[in-house]
Amino acid sequence: MNKISKLDFKDQRIYVGMDIHKKSWSICILTDNFEHKTFTQPPT
Repeated sequence: MNKISKLDFKDQRIYVGMDIHKKSWSICILTDNFEHKTFTQPPT
């Protein structure tokens, strides 16, 4: 049997940090408790 977990961000603050440069963009998604996701991509 597979257990499916669902993320619940109710009543939590969500922060999005963006570091924008000419050759790359970095995005970081955080909550009060943990860093959820960070990724980098070209600006195109």
